[in-house]
Amino acid sequence: MEVKESIMQVQTKVNPEEVVRRYVDAYNRHDLHTFAALYDPNIVIFDPIFPEPIKGKEIVQKINEDLFKAFPDLERRILSIMAKGDTVATEEVWAGTFKESIPFSGRIMPPTGRHFESKCAAFLRFNPQGLIAEAQWYYDTASFRQQLGL
Repeated sequence: MEVKESIMQVQTKVNPEEVVRRYVDAYNRHDLHTFAALYDPNIVIFDPIFPEPIKGKEIVQKINEDLFKAFPDLERRILSIMAKGDTVATEEVWAGTFKESIPFSGRIMPPTGRHFESKCAAFLRFNPQGLIAEAQWYYDTASFRQQLGL
């Protein structure tokens, strides 16, 4: 009963699909403050390029700050979006050009100057306050690395 009430609160207070659209819009403007405000402070992100889940709003914000520096034209396009209860699923295209060094796995990755474009599936779960509490990204890491010349 408590879980259903939480889902109901999310549905009545915010529209998760609209929050995701605002999130992607802010992301594309590289507006760290606006899109980070949509995160739960204890957000957990599962990303295939990281060996462990990314935990906490500050760490997620730092990673995105580094990404925006390394990929100054980084953008996401939503191809399709679907919401059910407290979860939103999207099919997206991510694209950018690797122009600046980025810290990764304890070392600095030098830029290759190459462009990538990759499809991604994302599943975002919201907390009762309408903030993104968990994100799971699925994309082809081998193609991503190959396109960037890594």
